Amino acid sequence: MVLNWSAATPPVLGYVVDYAPDLNTPFTNRLTADLVTGTSWTDPDAGRRRGQYLVRAAALETTGSGSFINLSQGVIAAP
Repeated sequence: MVLNWSAATPPVLGYVVDYAPDLNTPFTNRLTADLVTGTSWTDPDAGRRRGQYLVRAAALETTGSGSFINLSQGVIAAP
């Protein structure tokens, strides 16, 4: 399965893709070890997945306490 999405408003470092077998299960299965820098990703194991994917943008946030990666709420896609 190929996931395509629109680019998030800058500044964005990249995107993460998570997976859940159904909408009643948390999206705790990270499918991308590294940030995806483009706006598409192909799941190499798509044939065995029947649940939902969650794509979230990752942005670097800096506060008085330091910096951290902030993930957006995301967009859900089903095969």
